[in-house]
Amino acid sequence: MRNIVSITFLFFLVSCSNTAIEEELKKTKEELTIAKVTIENLKTQIEPEGKLVHTVLIKLKSDSDAAALGVQLNKLKDITVVKDLQFGVFADLDDELALSEYSMMLEMSFDDKVDY
Repeated sequence: MRNIVSITFLFFLVSCSNTAIEEELKKTKEELTIAKVTIENLKTQIEPEGKLVHTVLIKLKSDSDAAALGVQLNKLKDITVVKDLQFGVFADLDDELALSEYSMMLEMSFDDKVDY
């Protein structure tokens, strides 16, 4: 009788720990899926989609409107062969080595030279 109670109690403990392990495994799988999506999103921000990268440094006249130019540059996304379009203004970080003569930078990528 004592053995039956001990075995039943042991079986109860094992089944409880399996449930906890299964819940932890499910939670870990969900976190892993979220991490994979996050990594893929970050890769597209870092690595260009196309194989050929075109970078343009832009020097604006003092009376130019960088925001208006940004609106126009954003229209380049509508061109089907343009991949991974990014642009922005340079921030003045008081860095003597920085390219201070330029106002903006534009970068886009293409699958190949023909698309470029």
